[in-house]
Order: sequence, then structure tokens, then C-alpha cells
Amino acid sequence: MARIRLVAMDMDGTLLNSEKEVSPATRQAIEEAKARGVQVTFATGRMFSAVVYYARQLGIDIPMINYNGALIKDLNRKTWCSCPLDVDAATKVLAVAARHDVYAKAYVRDVLYCDRGWEKSKAFARRFRVAAELVDDVVRIPAKVGPPSMIVIIEEPKVLARVESSLREELGEAIGITRSRADSLEIIHPQASKGRALLWLARQMGIAPEEILAIGDSHNDLDLLKVAGVAVAMGNAEQVVKDRADFITADCDRDGVAVALRKYVLDDHLDAG
Repeated sequence: MARIRLVAMDMDGTLLNSEKEVSPATRQAIEEAKARGVQVTFATGRMFSAVVYYARQLGIDIPMINYNGALIKDLNRKTWCSCPLDVDAATKVLAVAARHDVYAKAYVRDVLYCDRGWEKSKAFARRFRVAAELVDDVVRIPAKVGPPSMIVIIEEPKVLARVESSLREELGEAIGITRSRADSLEIIHPQASKGRALLWLARQMGIAPEEILAIGDSHNDLDLLKVAGVAVAMGNAEQVVKDRADFITADCDRDGVAVALRKYVLDDHLDAG
């Protein structure tokens, strides 16, 4: 096995425990990995401003992958790569959501826009230290404000299945659809993904795919794990993610990231996996 030079981690359900915290053991393992010269970054569906707190806490000093790969940005707020939705496609996505009468939120320039579910959005914004705005009609936001990095639709799974069917029928390859939870659809540019973003970032850093360790737990982590030299699924991961992994670590409440780092980075097992 090649020496690991870059670690890319999902956040919710992976790096963060169920209390949305980084455990002391995980923090220590990341610090030790960085002390050995290993680069560490996030690959998350979260908006950029929702990762800043954790990036500062862990000293993440390289670009981070946000919005499921639609944005790569560093703590100095330099944008390295951006791949937002097309304005027309985004408008159609939001119109489909409105027709199905479901909650949709559009992320434009790191602001969350919605026209319903304001208490839920306000609570989210307060908890994760992000900007949110209630508008009269979210369908008009792409044309009025700009192309969204991502649109998220939240509803119970049976309804979401109908929404997804409509989206695929009406927009086809004009959008990409992924999930981080059973009750949400995350719509991004068709060329955006965590895996593509990770390979792009690795190329900028002169790091080969076989020198990457990726860790995740959800459907939106599948292509992240696919492109990495070592793919690790959390113990709490969806079965389809576990099936893709080289190693299944402990769950997010039992320091799964720390366990993986010790196995593949800190214990110097060149034959690990």
C-alpha cells in the first residue's frame, strides 16, 4: 500500500459524533497525522460557513470540499474551484419542489434561501453559524440572486421518491442528485461530486489517488470512496457504503475516524487493508 499523503473526511456521521462534536481521540489522531506531514481536509455536503468552526478547531489549512463537491474553498476564503447549478436548471428544480409542495432551500453565495419552514431554517442557521434568509418565492432566487451551489429538498422518503422521479424526468442530465439522509435530496451540478473534487484537489497538490484515504458514511460519499486509494466506511454507514469500502471502522460515536487514522496512517502498517 502506498503511503497516505491526503485524508479526506465527510463530516456529519463521520468526523462528527451524534452531538456534532469532534471527539478528543479523533482530534488527537488528526493532529498526529498532520504532524507527520499528512494533509487533512473535509469533503462534505455542508455549506462553507458551516465548516469554518471545525476547520479552525482542527487547523485545516488546505482547501475544503463543500456542497458535495460544488465548491472548493480554504479558510482564507479563497475559492479554488466552483461548479454551481445552471440558473435555468436550478429554477426548474425549485419549481418542481413547489409543485410537490415540499420544503426546498437554495444555497447561493453561502446564504441559505427558503420560502417556508423558516423556524427550521432559522434554527439550522443559528446552530451552524450560517446566514439564512426568508424570501417570498424561492423559485425566483436563482435568477434574482445567482446560481445555487446546491439545492436541498427535505421531506419524508415516500414523497421524496415522487419528487426525485419528477426531477429525473424533467431535467435528466442537467442536474446531479445525491443524498446524505433518507429524508433529503441534494441537487448539484451534474459534473460536481465529492470524488471529482477530491481528484481535482489532489492533482493541485501533486498527490496520486493511491495516496488518498477517504472516510464516509452516506450515499453522497460513494464516489469519494471510489476514487481513493483506501476507502473507509464508518460503522454507522449505509450498507451500500460499507460494500464499497476496504475497511469498516468504528461508528462516529466510537472514534471511527481515529481508528482508521491509526490503522492506515499512524501505525505504519504498509500492508494494511
